[in-house]
Amino acid sequence: MGQILEEPNYRQLLEKSPESVSIIINGKYVYVNKSAAKLHGLNEPAELIGQEVTRFLPASDLDRVKQIMMGRAKGEEHPLRYEFKLLRPDGSEIVAETQVALIDYGGRVASLSFARDITEKKRFEEQTRSRLEALHRHAANLANMTTVQSAAEYSFEIIEKIMGFNDGAIGLIEEDYLKFIYAKTAPADQLPILPLNGRGITIRAIKTGKPQLVKDTRLDPEYVTGFGTSLSELDVPIKIGDKVVGVINLEDSRLNTFTEEDAKILEILSEHLSSAMINIQSQEKIKFHLEELERSNRDLDEYAYVVSHDLKAPLRTIKSFSTFIMEDYGVKLDETGNDYLKRVNNAATNMDRLIEDLLLLSRVSRKFVDPEEVNLNELLDEIKYDQEGTLHEKDASLIIGKLPTLDLQRIWAKQLFSNFIGNGLKFNRSQHPTVEVSCTEDQEKYTFTVKDNGVGIDEKQIPNLFKIFTRLHTSEEFEGTGAGLAICKKIVEYFGGRIWIESKVGVGSTFFFTVPKRVSKPVR
Repeated sequence: MGQILEEPNYRQLLEKSPESVSIIINGKYVYVNKSAAKLHGLNEPAELIGQEVTRFLPASDLDRVKQIMMGRAKGEEHPLRYEFKLLRPDGSEIVAETQVALIDYGGRVASLSFARDITEKKRFEEQTRSRLEALHRHAANLANMTTVQSAAEYSFEIIEKIMGFNDGAIGLIEEDYLKFIYAKTAPADQLPILPLNGRGITIRAIKTGKPQLVKDTRLDPEYVTGFGTSLSELDVPIKIGDKVVGVINLEDSRLNTFTEEDAKILEILSEHLSSAMINIQSQEKIKFHLEELERSNRDLDEYAYVVSHDLKAPLRTIKSFSTFIMEDYGVKLDETGNDYLKRVNNAATNMDRLIEDLLLLSRVSRKFVDPEEVNLNELLDEIKYDQEGTLHEKDASLIIGKLPTLDLQRIWAKQLFSNFIGNGLKFNRSQHPTVEVSCTEDQEKYTFTVKDNGVGIDEKQIPNLFKIFTRLHTSEEFEGTGAGLAICKKIVEYFGGRIWIESKVGVGSTFFFTVPKRVSKPVR
């Protein structure tokens, strides 16, 4: 290589090369061309000759590059191409890429380095990486937005981080106008409402449905002053499907501010925003329908309560007078007449039970009861005492496992367990009826189990089991109104849990229901 440098033609090629060329021996520069001097921030090659390479390395890269240079001199294998930072005399740093080869230079082992400045390339790569991260973050976080306004504000925040501009806004179409909902430098409600049949680059983006990139607004005849005089403008439509529903507008006082890449990124952000808008609109519709359903259910509960309450008075009259007639005039009536009166009286009694159950069902929704600390084992002992007569009469057993102490409404907890236990004893033809109550738990909830060895339920009947007044047996087989399990379901939902059943005819039934942990008030 030393001989080549002595050849005028070859030396001239190296001197005029746009790439930095240097020869290093023992860590010092022995030859550099003008491009190498420029790369180091110097004017003349002579300023580098004899200088230690490490002098131009920042502390952050010093050890790494020294290790590569020393290792290569010892014959160790190291990458022939690598990146490093250069510290210039003015204190600035650049990123360079070098390709190194070992050569013979005047009988001595030397390193021949070809290097170039890749600072802009690295900056662009970092900018691209940063923008991609911002886009991913934007898409992920938009999924959590609950209003179009918050989605627009967050989108603009991301746009500001990845693009430089003076002014801008996001607008949505309302009928025949564009109304801005967010702006960078002014309250959105102070911005003009733009007619869609008007002029302007922003309106053109809506009409064409395509991005409008204007690098010099002075050359665009449709430019209309918006936020003041802007020399650059970028407008991207917001679409849901093929329909334009709004626009993202960016403006800047400098020429050539926005690039084709900016337009593509803004299109992606626009797609994210439109997806969020669809999601938000769907959530709002679901919320509206749920609120309507809840209101309708409240109205129905209120109606059921009022009607049931009003029916009790005339029903008491029917029952009382039919009883009086049987007692006072029964001897004067024939067998058919007495039978009719008994039917009226029995019907009134059954109707009274139905009304009581209906009132109880509606009361679960209407009557708010403050939660209290309830020891469920003590509560079940109380229920067992209440059922003592039935247990003795049927030679039945009520087995109670270890149950938790919960904060809930005691009145409804007692009603819930009483209904399950009562059903397990009533719908039971076993010689020794048994009802078992147990509980398991996980991090989120308690799961209660009420198991009996009763008559069981056909699988086909299970889907309708929790509907009001559903009866699976005749009144001659088992008395009741068929409202008990509907009341149980209502109470479990009141606690915020869910209820289900497993059953087999002739074997028995197992009811399951859950109660969320830390229940402090009913779920309405």
